[in-house]
Amino acid sequence: MWVCSNCGERIDDDFDACWKCGTWKDGTKPDESFEVVREEVSDLDVGKYPALKAIAWIYRILAWVVGGIFAIAFLSVLFIFNDNPNTCWLFSLGLIVSGVISVVTLVAVSEIIYVFLDIEKNTRISRIKGHVRRK
Repeated sequence: MWVCSNCGERIDDDFDACWKCGTWKDGTKPDESFEVVREEVSDLDVGKYPALKAIAWIYRILAWVVGGIFAIAFLSVLFIFNDNPNTCWLFSLGLIVSGVISVVTLVAVSEIIYVFLDIEKNTRISRIKGHVRRK
């Protein structure tokens, strides 16, 4: 690891230039090649994998819908079986547990998709930044 003399960022030894400000390992200021890389990195998200982003968004919305359905079902069970408390609490507990498991699972699937998208983006950034070399 080395520390950038310009911005103080900690940089891995594999890189010759600071990823944040473009200053070279020996302290010289960045040239125009760093600005090209900065523009490439800033445009990485635009239009990439729209289907996966939509699927992750749908899973998140579905989690809210399922949570709402289970909440309504829980309240319905409380009103329907209020004359038999044992049955009421048994059904209520089953609905709460299955509802929480369903919502957490749907949100987790959504987050896993976003993690994969972030890994892919960071891999591209590392590859681009790793190619910043002196001319």
